[in-house]
Amino acid sequence: MKVEKVFRYIVLVFGLLILILGLLRINPFLTFMSALYMVLMSKVLDIEGNEYSEFSLKTLKRDLFVWCFFPMILGAIGTTPVIDEYFFFIFQDLAYMTLAAIFAFMIMIVLNYYTDLRSNRKMVIFFVVIFTIGAGTVTGILRYYSDIYLGTIYLGGNTYLMAYLTMVTILGISIGMNIEDYICAYEFFPLKNIGSGFKKKKSFKEHRAEFMEFLNLLFSKYNSSILMIGARILQVGIIVTIIYGLYTERWMILAWSIFSLIFAISPDIFRRNTDKKAPSIIYFWLAFVTFVFAFGRPMGFYSRFDMWAGVTHFLTGTLVGVLVFSYLVYLNWISKELYIPPYLIISIVLISIFPIGVIWEISEFYVDIIFDKSIQAGIEDTVSDLLCNFGGTLASVFMILSLKLRWTYE
Repeated sequence: MKVEKVFRYIVLVFGLLILILGLLRINPFLTFMSALYMVLMSKVLDIEGNEYSEFSLKTLKRDLFVWCFFPMILGAIGTTPVIDEYFFFIFQDLAYMTLAAIFAFMIMIVLNYYTDLRSNRKMVIFFVVIFTIGAGTVTGILRYYSDIYLGTIYLGGNTYLMAYLTMVTILGISIGMNIEDYICAYEFFPLKNIGSGFKKKKSFKEHRAEFMEFLNLLFSKYNSSILMIGARILQVGIIVTIIYGLYTERWMILAWSIFSLIFAISPDIFRRNTDKKAPSIIYFWLAFVTFVFAFGRPMGFYSRFDMWAGVTHFLTGTLVGVLVFSYLVYLNWISKELYIPPYLIISIVLISIFPIGVIWEISEFYVDIIFDKSIQAGIEDTVSDLLCNFGGTLASVFMILSLKLRWTYE
């Protein structure tokens, strides 16, 4: 018991010292990270288990401290003038995004113990990856506006931002894979041997429905033959853009149109393999979003209207939000061990758009480099696209709440 008190004292004093350093250096990132570290570590240190989980818990607490220690030291060193000037990208960015991944793991541990969340290994890894990329994206956006309105020099242009987002994506996936190995080694999730009186007990009924069947149950009130007819018309419109691109030998338009058509008819492709039909509202919304994306290129809307790219990214965000929400609720329906409470479903829906948006922007960036194109117009275009994606996902959340769908199976 005495050793545990000493360990707690070391953990919290270390966090306090880094917090004070961040305040003295007027470094908002270091200050925020150190404060969040103290809150999460304090919660983790309070976790109690039984005799079967005592060793795993001690190992977990010790390892989390060690994992946080080195990135926080690295971030603190990076605040010195000389190192900050020449190695900012290597020191601070790497440190902060590593901490973001570790904090995501800690958040899942804390929520599993103190709330009614029940997660498994795959759910934890998914959250770690999307949280890391999301944190990196938000940080990049904040730095962009800080450079504009506060006169800072965090970003040197779009190339630096894309290199940063690429690093964050690779780092998030890599750390997620390592945490997966760690979870498998100690069998932390689900937290079967760690109990808390605060935790609510949930009971689930067996319901092994296919995802398409689930979608039809979820959106049963919004099935309409008119929507299906509209979806087919929009799919034909995309085929017209394919013919146009082929006839005029405009290969970029042809490629984007084929890409759009594949997404538009994906429910039909899925149906051929499973004999399950998607609800008409999903058909229509998927066709509408992909049609707007494809139709804008042959019509020249991307160059004629500055807002057209933002509209397509906004609509993509709404589609992603609805699909991610649907799949998370589906997991709640079919699993007896996994339970994702509504507040976390909404949070994951909002975070999930960032990895998708980032991967899309990275793809555009490297297509421009490899094929000497000019899809991206610069850092302002990149940030605007990411914000429009998030705005669309936020709109999808309000739409989901207004539809009053069934979040649980009864």
